[in-house]
Amino acid sequence: MNVRTKGLVCGAVAAATYGMNPLFTLPLYHAGMTPDSVLFYRYAFALPILAVMIRLRGQDFSLRRCEMLPLVAMGLLFSASSLFLYMSYNYMDAGIASTILFVYPILVALIMALGFRERITPLTIFCIALAVLGIGLLYEGDGQTLSLTGVTLVLLSSLSYAVYIVGVNRSALAALPTVKLTFYALLFGLAIYVVRLDFLTGLQAVPSWYLWGNVLALAALAWSVPAGAAALEGPGRVLLSWTGDARTTVTISWQDAAGVEAGYVTYAPEGRPEEEETVQAAATPYACGISNGGSRFEATLTGLTPGTGYTYRVGGPGGWSDWAAFTTDGAAEETVFLYMGDIQVNADAGAEFAAWGELAAGALRRSPDAAFGLLGGDIVESGVRTGEWDLFLDAAGPVFSRIPLMPANGNHESNFAGSGKPELYLDTFSLPLNGPAGFEEEFYSFDCGAVHVTVFNAWVVSGEQAVTEEDWAAIGGWLARDLAASTARWQVVVSHLPFYPVHSDTNADAARQRWGAILEDCGADLVLVGHQHVYARSYPLLQGRTDYENGIVYLMGNAGQKSYGSADESRCERVIYGVPTYQVLRAGEESLSAETFNGDGESLDFCAVSPRGSAMTRAGAAVLLHRLAGSPASEGAAPFVDVEEGAWYAGAAAWAAGQGIVTGTDRGTFAPDAPVTLEQFAAMLCRMDGGAAAGPDWNTAAMDWAAEAGLLAGAAGEEAGAPLDRTLAGELLELLEQRGATQ
Repeated sequence: MNVRTKGLVCGAVAAATYGMNPLFTLPLYHAGMTPDSVLFYRYAFALPILAVMIRLRGQDFSLRRCEMLPLVAMGLLFSASSLFLYMSYNYMDAGIASTILFVYPILVALIMALGFRERITPLTIFCIALAVLGIGLLYEGDGQTLSLTGVTLVLLSSLSYAVYIVGVNRSALAALPTVKLTFYALLFGLAIYVVRLDFLTGLQAVPSWYLWGNVLALAALAWSVPAGAAALEGPGRVLLSWTGDARTTVTISWQDAAGVEAGYVTYAPEGRPEEEETVQAAATPYACGISNGGSRFEATLTGLTPGTGYTYRVGGPGGWSDWAAFTTDGAAEETVFLYMGDIQVNADAGAEFAAWGELAAGALRRSPDAAFGLLGGDIVESGVRTGEWDLFLDAAGPVFSRIPLMPANGNHESNFAGSGKPELYLDTFSLPLNGPAGFEEEFYSFDCGAVHVTVFNAWVVSGEQAVTEEDWAAIGGWLARDLAASTARWQVVVSHLPFYPVHSDTNADAARQRWGAILEDCGADLVLVGHQHVYARSYPLLQGRTDYENGIVYLMGNAGQKSYGSADESRCERVIYGVPTYQVLRAGEESLSAETFNGDGESLDFCAVSPRGSAMTRAGAAVLLHRLAGSPASEGAAPFVDVEEGAWYAGAAAWAAGQGIVTGTDRGTFAPDAPVTLEQFAAMLCRMDGGAAAGPDWNTAAMDWAAEAGLLAGAAGEEAGAPLDRTLAGELLELLEQRGATQ
């Protein structure tokens, strides 16, 4: 049985068992028992069953302080939902009551829309109308098919359960394993019945021995919840990634059963089993304090041969995985890779992750030359639920045990109370550590073939995690250096937040204001984004305007079942609604293309990204040096007539002028759009280093300083007065940093 079928079966069983409540409840009512007594027995007998399940799963009963009060509140809501439902059975047909109860997903959608500003889709509106219509058709007057009292009680039950679901997922309780959460919800919820039964003095005895079967059945139904991913009994959930050179290394991470203390990787070049080697992996338990109870291992294979296929397996004496294969970077003339936007669960985690897994498998099957895959964030609905991560890994393993997976994190991965960081995401993936200090693996970059990929956590603009002014300067400086210093033919950036959102989004606007100019002036060719649940491809944009020569294409992906039905299309060349998609990108020396497919492999969109103008402008040079200096504040405005207040480079130009780094033209202008020449950039670096490059011979002084500093080796053959290429500018900055001149 595959994962999707298993998810559908578990969901169907859960729904069916919930609908069986009247079957075991009504005989107890007919024997004279009250709802309070029935529910007291139900909860009391369910608790030891759940306790045994917790211990069998290797979990304990400990709670964090921040979980106590939310658990009490959620337990009372859970218990109130049960009480309202069971009371309704006395006023209306119990089967119809249980049917009406299932409007709670609609109530969850309404609460999320009103309280958390999630969009209401046309499908949700249709479901609400259908539910209201169905209740209306059933109603035949009070006391007939429906009664006003009974319907009111059922709707209160449904509302209590909806608030419970939202409360769990929007609080510290989202991190609790499902069985442990249910145990404490029942334990604290039991208090309602103890009080209503006059502290058990009003508790009724079960009148007949055979009715104890009904009580035990109700207890079993109390803990029958939709199953998540099955616990591993051996090595599995294998992922490849890169933490080093894609030509000569690969990193393999996997999970194993609880209690496994050692893991190994056995590998060999394809067709040469006599060269087989075995390396021991590092045990890497979850640092965030949340775990699925299993073991996790990670190993980086080094010294591999570029452009070579390898077979491998993971495990140890207790059992091994199946053999899989990967190929190191270095053989292909064209770099092919996959991109997928938000997977984020909409309703049914098991079925939706399985559907995404089939989408990813189809993508690799139709593009077997793909070298790696990128994810655009919002991989899960709740970043603190291990069950969702396990379902994701089950779906991802068949594809990304064969090609490396390099993700960005989104806002749904970052909901850790306290730190605001994507802690479980960071524990799940093994990524390069070359990002800014304190934000490693949230920001990183790597090279593969003709492509340099920069991944960064734009969600830091939300304020969920603490970011100091020094942090902002380090992040901006890192991004500028990373892009400007790359020598790859194509620069691809991955950010969960869009820079030009198709729905109003203050966080996206903040990301654009903080980093948009860096992307434009440091050489980004294509920006892959997500977050807003449609497929949207922009025109080539420069400062928000269409510019086919120098603009950047922004491509928003959506690979999951959650979809919005509208968008601001004013900057979009192509928008697709309601269809999970993936992108196949092909990068050669002369071209970079992106083709979009649906799950059936039908091509829905295609674009070829033209090489952007490679010359760095004077505005771009000022912004780059300002970022590298830590983005210090400037005193006053820039003393140039052509620098408008509020321009994206105005602050940098004012700072550079105040420091004497730029002096402007002989006409008192800055000429922000003019290409910066090698001599001009050398003069800026010289002045920034405290040197003198002024007067009629400023250019000679600047070039002499640069030669003495050892910065001109890479500039051999550059013509005097020629525009400075962004790549060469980045190389000069790297040399200057190595010399220790940049502050």
